[in-house]
Order: sequence, then structure tokens, then C-alpha cells
Amino acid sequence: MSNSERPLRAPEPNLDASPKLDEGTRARLGEQLKRLYDPIIEEQLDPHLVELLQLLAAER
Repeated sequence: MSNSERPLRAPEPNLDASPKLDEGTRARLGEQLKRLYDPIIEEQLDPHLVELLQLLAAER
């Protein structure tokens, strides 16, 4: 297999590495994500989806 035919692999994560973002940046990013997703979380689910979820829960 030549270099051009080898499948690409993602690099292994370095679990010992420290965070690349400082605490303030992580806090700001968290707040921005919360503001972005809060309205979505507050939306009502489609009634058909609610029914399916109830059926799945009843089967457990």
C-alpha cells in the first residue's frame, strides 16, 4: 500500500496535556454556548416525538 492509499488516522489525544484555553476564556465560551443553546432547550418538542419517547419509556 503506498502513502497515497493509506487511510488517514486522527492523532491520538494527549491525555496528559493541560488545557489550551485559560479559565477566563473557558468561562466566556461556556456562557456564550449557554446563551446560544438555552432558547433551543426551552422549545417544546414535536408532539409526535413526545409520543415516541413515551412509547419507548413504556417498553422499558
